[in-house]
Amino acid sequence: TGLTCTPVRPMQGAQAGELMTRLRWDTPYTPKEAYIVGRPGVQLGDVLHIDGEPYTVRSVNEWEGPRWFPDYTHVVLEDTSP
Repeated sequence: TGLTCTPVRPMQGAQAGELMTRLRWDTPYTPKEAYIVGRPGVQLGDVLHIDGEPYTVRSVNEWEGPRWFPDYTHVVLEDTSP
């Protein structure tokens, strides 16, 4: 709770296809992504509630920003709502 992040959006294009192959994406759901400010310790398999919707974390990548830009974490999410 209390994480600052971008809105969740569907992954598109070649990046989504490559990621689905690498993760062996075996669900009918479209992968979604968000960027979280900082390094909050999100881990693979965590369930994040963003705007009241639950999402399972399928991939986590931490990035170090330049001095003038904060570090951030890129998460790939699976929509787990029915």
